[in-house]
Amino acid sequence: MIDKIDIEPGPYYDIDGKIICEECWNAEQESAGEYASSCFHFGPDGPDEPEYFSEKLNHYCGTEYPEPVKNEKWVSSDAWRGYTDFVLNPGYVEVADGWVTGWPDSTVQRKIELGEIFQKLQNGEIKCPVEVWWLFGITSNVFSTASTIVVRENDVESFKAWVESINGTFQEFQEKFQ
Repeated sequence: MIDKIDIEPGPYYDIDGKIICEECWNAEQESAGEYASSCFHFGPDGPDEPEYFSEKLNHYCGTEYPEPVKNEKWVSSDAWRGYTDFVLNPGYVEVADGWVTGWPDSTVQRKIELGEIFQKLQNGEIKCPVEVWWLFGITSNVFSTASTIVVRENDVESFKAWVESINGTFQEFQEKFQ
């Protein structure tokens, strides 16, 4: 969660430029951090500190989108459900996309394996020979998180070869996100 920003007395503006009261402004600012997406960057030298981002967080706290991300958007899958989708900058491609869960069981064993790969990358136990950005965003399912892996276009084949060296076929790796 992002700490409250010290601000001068009003007027206060929402993200669309409309004047709002101080309480509403504070609520908007707090929700910006509460519902932020996250980006974990893994390079050949190991992991970097995660970055947190959202349109509101960028607006209220002056953060920026991580290097590969142009912006993010909410995709409604029906009247009550949806997920975060990431729009990438030119030169970057999505190599895996789907969801992860905090409550894996025997029906989603593949999610446990995916989590183990993420943990090994995060603690430096394994290192990828190319830069990798692992993005997480909110979904309408409280037990699931949108998850996308991004690499540079010219690193796709190296990334695929690396995945196959640690975890079977590249297709099997991608299926862990489904």
